Amino acid sequence: MTQPRWLFGSSCLTILTDRTTTRGQYDLIETYFLADKRSPLHHHTRYSEHLYVLEGEFPVWAGENKVVLNAGDRFLIPVGIPHTVGVLNNCPADGLVLSPSSSPCKTPLNFFN
Repeated sequence: MTQPRWLFGSSCLTILTDRTTTRGQYDLIETYFLADKRSPLHHHTRYSEHLYVLEGEFPVWAGENKVVLNAGDRFLIPVGIPHTVGVLNNCPADGLVLSPSSSPCKTPLNFFN
């Protein structure tokens, strides 16, 4: 769908499908995190985010909760909850992010300027 794009030097995002192919229903993004990296703390004002781990281990901090996801695990981050996702060991990790279609996200930078 799109060329992979590096975000904040920590993860590579590839849009697998978006509103143009799902009739405005959802976006599906593959997220590859480098070892010992994580996303900046951020929140989404208009949508929740559903994470699914393909390979590796993703620690997720969402509000007051911290969970460690492994391959096959999933986690829902509700709308408005500050969160960060990353990898805290020396092994990269790969996962999928499913969210309602192309809503803006509150981060220090726009994901796809």
